Amino acid sequence: MPGEVYRAFVGADKPRPVVVISKPQFNRGHYCLAIPFTTARLSERRVRPNCVYFRKGSFGLSKACVAQAEAMTLLRRADLVHPVSRLGKLSRARMADLVSAVGYVIGADCNLITTPGPESDLG
Repeated sequence: MPGEVYRAFVGADKPRPVVVISKPQFNRGHYCLAIPFTTARLSERRVRPNCVYFRKGSFGLSKACVAQAEAMTLLRRADLVHPVSRLGKLSRARMADLVSAVGYVIGADCNLITTPGPESDLG
């Protein structure tokens, strides 16, 4: 589900947190679209428009970090840390921040669009 945070192997020997950003209907196979988190150069990256800063402890994250929109990747489900366990789920507001960062990276004015449904918080 979009906004869910997991640990995965993303181009590194040790796992790190990622947030799923693709819609549920695109996550049914062996892949999903995800954005990795990093703690590297945190003070510099936390103010960049292509990154979204998260405090330690928020949404299951063990350290202060940023989600790097420019590092968006096609993630294989096999690369999730097993047993697969969700660390947390971003709030609608934080997901909107992430969508804006993706928009900045691709040069588009992006806004979070949701459709009412059983998990909608549009109420």
